[in-house]
Amino acid sequence: MEELRLVIERKCPYCRRQVYSERETKAILYGSPIRSCQCGKDYLDIRYHEIALTGIEPESLNIRQNIIILIFIIPIMLVTVMAFVQNLPKLTAFLFLELLMIIAAVWDMIQKKNGGNFRQLRAESEARLSNPDYVHRLQAAGYCIPDRMK
Repeated sequence: MEELRLVIERKCPYCRRQVYSERETKAILYGSPIRSCQCGKDYLDIRYHEIALTGIEPESLNIRQNIIILIFIIPIMLVTVMAFVQNLPKLTAFLFLELLMIIAAVWDMIQKKNGGNFRQLRAESEARLSNPDYVHRLQAAGYCIPDRMK
């Protein structure tokens, strides 16, 4: 079995092809850290977290960004409503978009508080960890695997 190499500088460690953009560098992603390049080789991408091993990153459940969005959108919406009441129907689309943004922010906050789709991600992660070859590859890459998953 070939040793996994770590992605450095967002490029495949084998063929040097860019595997993700700079914008994605600090992303917190869930899934298998063992990724495949177009060249056919597997590499280790530490941006991906095996949720059954590492748990959920606290940043993934942070609702601070949603609260900031609501703090800015709600006053703007109130001004739009007052203008709409004064018979400016051109603002109907703007009012509708603001309402959609508020609903999306509140929905995202509720999802984060209820665990979102992390239950499904955990089930997928546990299914991957039930494969002994996959567990062995993770161990070889330096991941600490609990005894119950070996």
